[in-house]
Amino acid sequence: MSDWSTHHTLLIRAKYNQDELAWEEFVSYHRPYLYMVPRRMKLNHHDSEGITLIFQMKLWKTLSQFDYSVKKGRLRCWLCTQKFRQKFPAVQSSPS
Repeated sequence: MSDWSTHHTLLIRAKYNQDELAWEEFVSYHRPYLYMVPRRMKLNHHDSEGITLIFQMKLWKTLSQFDYSVKKGRLRCWLCTQKFRQKFPAVQSSPS
């Protein structure tokens, strides 16, 4: 199992926005990964933090739409796809 694997039970608990403890555990576990993605795109710390916070808010609203299926892929792939489907000003205005 990779360092970024999510326990299925945690995902189910966090998915329905009713279990605050599960959501906190979910965010605590995945936040480093969510932060790492924009940093690897060479964004600075503040832009990466902002993008991560905005995405956490959007994730709170959309996680219930995620249906785990081994055939479709892992949660982290879905997270990355969801994150960068959003149009964040920090990403658009970042120098190449």
